[in-house]
Amino acid sequence: MILLLGLCVGVSAAETDNTRATTVSIFVNVSNDGNCDVTTNVTLHVDTPQKNLNYPVPANASNVTLNGKAVLTQKTGQARQVDIGRILGGMSGDFSFSVGYSIHGSVEMLTEETLPNTEPTDATDPTAVTAPVPANRLRLGVPVLAGFQYPIDELQFSITLPGLVDQNPSFVSGYHQGDIEKELTYSISGGNIAGRSWGTIKDHETLTIYLNASEEMFPQKRVNLPELELMTMLMGIAAGVALAYWILFLRNY
Repeated sequence: MILLLGLCVGVSAAETDNTRATTVSIFVNVSNDGNCDVTTNVTLHVDTPQKNLNYPVPANASNVTLNGKAVLTQKTGQARQVDIGRILGGMSGDFSFSVGYSIHGSVEMLTEETLPNTEPTDATDPTAVTAPVPANRLRLGVPVLAGFQYPIDELQFSITLPGLVDQNPSFVSGYHQGDIEKELTYSISGGNIAGRSWGTIKDHETLTIYLNASEEMFPQKRVNLPELELMTMLMGIAAGVALAYWILFLRNY
């Protein structure tokens, strides 16, 4: 009887734990090489004292700081864990902290499979014009949530890019996939995308923001695939000629 009573009390305490992030504000500055500097400000309400509590950042995050000081992180799955226990001190109440980090190489070139069809609209019509290859062939992906173990009452985000934003972003989450956009509202002003959540973000949720961009916005990522293939072929031919010359004329010297 005593054992059963203890189990019931333990389950009840876990179910009534109202620990949550009341606000999470994320600020991202994107440079024209695709690197991102991220600052996350968190206000946390701790209902039950926590001995060990971590805030997760993306697995590829580097230069991680907690309240401006460099900290070590532990990689678990698709995230790196930042120990915030030193801030909480094993106490309950409301706490605020800031986590900073960098993400390198967040821009990729879209493959031909992901680009819109560029064939003529009517293959039987010799005058049909082939659609031009779209200018926005690069995709920026910024992971902003990495699976915090408690709910988030309000998520705010601001992404500043190195050029004007001419397309709407897309959002992908762990729980809702692409449907997460129904839970968000955002606005675009020049090179800035700013938004927030309509309601509570579930515990352990992940969120990545994607944006198609032009090669002018990220010039360091510009790659001309046909020229690259041609250069590789020419280098191979030159190497073959040099090897043949060595075998025929220089090997016996």
